Amino acid sequence: MPARKGLLAPQNTFLDTIATRFDGTHSNFVLGNAQVNGYPIVYCSDGFVELSGFSRAQIMQKGCACRFLYGPETKDEHKGMIETSLDGKSELKLEVIFYKKNGTPFWCLLDIVPIKNEKREVVLFLASHKDVTTAKMSEMSMSDECDSAALLGARFRSAETSLLADDGAEDDSLEIPPGVNMGRRRSRAVLYQLSGHYKPEKMKTKIKLNSNLLHSSEAPLPEYKTQALKKSRFILSHYGMFKGCWDWMILVATFYVAIAVPYNAAFVKTDRLTMVSDVVVEALFIVDILVNFRTTYVSRKGEVVSDSKSIALNYLRSWFIVDLLAALPFDHLYASNVISGEESHIHLVKLTRLLRLARLLQKMDRYSQYTAMILTLLMLCFSLVAHWLACVWFVIAEKERLINDADWDIGWIHTLAERLKIPVSNVTHGEAYITALYFTFTSLTSVGFGNVSATTLSEKIFSIIMMLIGGK
Repeated sequence: MPARKGLLAPQNTFLDTIATRFDGTHSNFVLGNAQVNGYPIVYCSDGFVELSGFSRAQIMQKGCACRFLYGPETKDEHKGMIETSLDGKSELKLEVIFYKKNGTPFWCLLDIVPIKNEKREVVLFLASHKDVTTAKMSEMSMSDECDSAALLGARFRSAETSLLADDGAEDDSLEIPPGVNMGRRRSRAVLYQLSGHYKPEKMKTKIKLNSNLLHSSEAPLPEYKTQALKKSRFILSHYGMFKGCWDWMILVATFYVAIAVPYNAAFVKTDRLTMVSDVVVEALFIVDILVNFRTTYVSRKGEVVSDSKSIALNYLRSWFIVDLLAALPFDHLYASNVISGEESHIHLVKLTRLLRLARLLQKMDRYSQYTAMILTLLMLCFSLVAHWLACVWFVIAEKERLINDADWDIGWIHTLAERLKIPVSNVTHGEAYITALYFTFTSLTSVGFGNVSATTLSEKIFSIIMMLIGGK
């Protein structure tokens, strides 16, 4: 089964963020998918399960209009207002009579709020349910006139039929005063009990096992964050523990590539010390392509897709080309002496692996609610930009030194050699790289101490570009 209605993955960041932020403030609420017909419930809080009396598996099969809470006293006008609000994707605040699973009515303050994504599209409905029976009954006791004897008789009858008895038969021995609507009185009587005159039993434990969930005739849907999606054993869950660890390992490998590839392209020509690690990272990228072909994903409708064919097509349309370019086996060919680093400019060709950093934007969006994580990622990105520019800064000086005559001594690398009192050819790659990195950091941060500066035309043009990047 490729998709299941009403089931969203826990790693769906947008839904997970909304649920996390509202779970503490609105204890009785559900979230409905606004992009699917019927607006199926994709998340329900524990408080709503206790309020309604339905199990979470039963709730997840319903729409967020919560028609399963309707009853005889629920007005058609209120039902229409709820449907209009959902269809029009507009806000609604309404006091309505709902019914619990055991048939007990209660006054509910219903608050429906549409939630939009970054594209200003309504993707979720937040439906908050607050039990306002106490306040409503106090208001009714001051404004409503009713026969107290009839209300008392209806109260005992309702208590017998709705809360204690299973047969639901009415007691014919009670006399019904003429003109009294016993159905309405019975509902109000139960609401009167709930307002504080009925003392419920104390809960023995906070964790309750719902027998309906275990013995339900319908196949229960998996609870949010508690049950795994039914899928093939060869399909990986994108929110599973293994995939999470694998993503972090690929992220570390991507940062390694972003550091090592530009450095090797600028400074190292032959006999790389990082040959073994480069081969290992390349193998990881190749395996990652195979893993992505067998990993579930969340569709635009918010459904977890576990069908292998759909997964393959989605991956081919999205990140496959980028991942394939990043996984081309240059290092394996180089280690096998199939190609030569000097002749084929293998380091420059491997710069295509930097396309893999586009996936970093997904990581930043996933952890957008964690300030420390965002600051860390931004600092790493800034450092990577400074590292790349330092490599380019060294390449410019090296190319100009090779193009010009031996007597040519203009350029930042010649200035460094003069200060170190050594020939230019004796300047080590470590000294040149640290100096170049120091210059790029001071230029990007607009500090500019001036001890390292541009002297040639090419260096000045590059410095202008670098200052523009830092100014943004």
